[in-house]
Amino acid sequence: MAQQRRVQLSTQRPTSTVCVLGTELSLDIRGSAPKDAVAFHVQGTPGAKLYVVHDTQSVKLPSSVCRWPLAAGTEVLLALDATWTWGPDGHGAILLVNCDRDDPKAEMPDNRDTAIRSYADLKDMSQMVLRTRGPRTIFAGHRLLLHVDFGGNADKVGVFYGGRVNSVALEEYKHVLGGSKLAYAVKPSRHQEESIFYVEGLAFPDIGFSGLVAFHVTLLESPEKSLLETPIFTDTVVFRVAPWIMTPNTAAPLEVFVCSVDDNEDFVAAVGAVAEKAKCPLTVCPLPENRQDRRIQGGDEVEFGYVQAPHKTFPVVFDSPRDRGLKDFPVKSILVPNPFLLPFPGFRLLLASPSACYQLLKEKQEEGFGEAAMFEGLEKVPKPTINEILANEGLRKFNNYVQSCISWNRDILKQALGPKCRHAKKRYR
Repeated sequence: MAQQRRVQLSTQRPTSTVCVLGTELSLDIRGSAPKDAVAFHVQGTPGAKLYVVHDTQSVKLPSSVCRWPLAAGTEVLLALDATWTWGPDGHGAILLVNCDRDDPKAEMPDNRDTAIRSYADLKDMSQMVLRTRGPRTIFAGHRLLLHVDFGGNADKVGVFYGGRVNSVALEEYKHVLGGSKLAYAVKPSRHQEESIFYVEGLAFPDIGFSGLVAFHVTLLESPEKSLLETPIFTDTVVFRVAPWIMTPNTAAPLEVFVCSVDDNEDFVAAVGAVAEKAKCPLTVCPLPENRQDRRIQGGDEVEFGYVQAPHKTFPVVFDSPRDRGLKDFPVKSILVPNPFLLPFPGFRLLLASPSACYQLLKEKQEEGFGEAAMFEGLEKVPKPTINEILANEGLRKFNNYVQSCISWNRDILKQALGPKCRHAKKRYR
């Protein structure tokens, strides 16, 4: 349903107002009619669509009807047709968390300051285009306000604006929204109908942030300087901040990192030989940087991943709160301008499957291996046989429950990933 605004008419003087594309005006016919009036006539210029609501039914105004009865509940609606699209293909807009450092001289990541330091920084941002098509005289008595919700997610985004000229110097881009800045008054140009804003994400979605950020544009009417402005139209666009995605372990390596600590020369040499065979560059973190901390990846100091939007993809390293000897390594040694990244055409997800494991054990039992013991060679762990495992009803019930949880999460993943997720393979465990 389109936004609707009621307009009071008068028989004493002409009434003028603004009708925004995609909205409706409800004309107050009965409230302005003379005391003894029994009918009314209304007509519109080409492009304006008029509807008469009569006896709770909406009827498009035909040219053959010159007068309508002024009955109770009669209403006239005026609308201008519009087709709204969201994003280039009408599917919405994605924001990237601008957490790289395009200017090597900068002391902090790009999402921690309020300045544009390079044109590469602009390319990490998503464009928000505000079009103001219509009579320029409208803005003599109206003001256009771009704003975010008070108490919302203003601290999760930053918005920059460089004016309406095509070629803008970096220092002319101003931080206009985000943080403590909740509103910005847009001044439409007489010669240009589009204002281009650049939007960056400042924080990743988490338990306290859904990743959705709404921007509103409101048209304010100020008929007289002594009166307060009145909002007559508001439009909203919603951006989604792209989540951080962890790189799958099945992907081909692009670079190998290893720590050089006391007494691990042989290990570093072995890793170097494997990296050379794989034609993959090797980065050795020396002792002064790692301070005897050898645990780089695998749930320890860092985890490698990436963020992706239709216009850009770049790698993002997750710096864990572990903060031991390697705590300064991610920022000092890995934080760089956007390198080129070869995007993954797909990935494989390995899921544990208790039901598949039971099926495998049943097959081995039927083949005569029922007395084969599990976990042979391991110390201080039970070593049940296949027959004992299959006969343990308590263990089977527990694994049936675990399987139901895994299957439920598998279905959620397939639904969220869409049609590109064709199948998921099971892994026996």
